[in-house]
Amino acid sequence: MAKETVDLTPPLTNDGVPQNQPGDINQDHVNYDPIQIYSERAPYSKTSKASEVFGPRIQEYLNGVITSYAKLYDGFMASGKKEAASIFENGIKKISTQVDHLSNLKDEWMMMRGGGQRGKSTVSNITDPRWPDAFFTEQGDISITPDYQIMASVPGLGAPKLVNDIAIDWESKGDGEGRYMSGIQDMQEAGARGDKSPPFDVDYFTSNLLKEYWPQALADDWGGIYALQDEILPKMIESNGGTMEGLNTSIESFNPKHDNRLHNYYTKRLKKAFNPNFEQETEEVSAIMSEKEKKEADKLIERFTGVNDLTRETRGVIKKERRELGRI
Repeated sequence: MAKETVDLTPPLTNDGVPQNQPGDINQDHVNYDPIQIYSERAPYSKTSKASEVFGPRIQEYLNGVITSYAKLYDGFMASGKKEAASIFENGIKKISTQVDHLSNLKDEWMMMRGGGQRGKSTVSNITDPRWPDAFFTEQGDISITPDYQIMASVPGLGAPKLVNDIAIDWESKGDGEGRYMSGIQDMQEAGARGDKSPPFDVDYFTSNLLKEYWPQALADDWGGIYALQDEILPKMIESNGGTMEGLNTSIESFNPKHDNRLHNYYTKRLKKAFNPNFEQETEEVSAIMSEKEKKEADKLIERFTGVNDLTRETRGVIKKERRELGRI
């Protein structure tokens, strides 16, 4: 007898009523993750068949396909048509291999999502979890192409996927945050000791880290802070006249190969860890340099026009331009 689909309904509250009911003002219960609910209720184990762990509907479909191919194989073998029989034999093997792979992907996703043990998810925010969450909790379906490829799908979540393409955009958080925060700690300790220079090359360290982890550095909170919300996006909006309209916020637009915003943000955090006054001192240096540039501009004007040739009105225009535009 086929097993029933796993019930993903959240547990009852302590009062024995369903959670999140309209008008429920006492919602201090745990918000259960569907992955955790599924993992704790699914009647599967390591000894379960690979086809079984995707739910009764998919298991029934696979069993029907394999049975029909096996009958065709037996029929062709009985009539001496070994070449035709081998086509269905290879088809059965190909499907079986993909089902095993699909089962392994489910194990990997559940582990990444921290299901079953109320563990911490290791899935980066750069990964969209909706498709794998739905498919691996028996809300998806499969079909088999004429060349024996399994196509997995979830209604309403895009086109079907080949088994080998399912995990192509999965990103784990990895140890990028850990390495970066260790760097922050090293900088803080060096600054507290009064070291004259940082303990490592900040730009080199950040560049190497972002080569491997820039998507996570963009989407995840490193040290409890999201780079995008903390500084990068507000600056983009400010420089765009206070609006999001027309801004390129695609993931690839932040790739350090052709953009330095992530690099600048994370190097600045490291420098501030070493010297909390870094930002203030940088602004002071910029102001000094700006004043120096203004003096150089005055000298240039004097060289080509003569200081006495500038009328009071002309000097007033120059000062106004400097105030409004920054330089002239």
